[in-house]
Amino acid sequence: MIKATSKVGDTKNALRYEVQDMEETISGKADHGYLAYSRDVMAIMTQLREEWGMTYPEEE
Repeated sequence: MIKATSKVGDTKNALRYEVQDMEETISGKADHGYLAYSRDVMAIMTQLREEWGMTYPEEE
């Protein structure tokens, strides 16, 4: 199980912090360990959408 932690900062910048962490991970500058977690979350969300019959407009 991956445990996600974040540094304390201004909550209005939370999305910015997430994007910075992802950019650092993708570029290889850091390994924040979120990529596997993000893949798991996306897989769960995709499975739920399929079970519920939900589609995005571009999928139709």
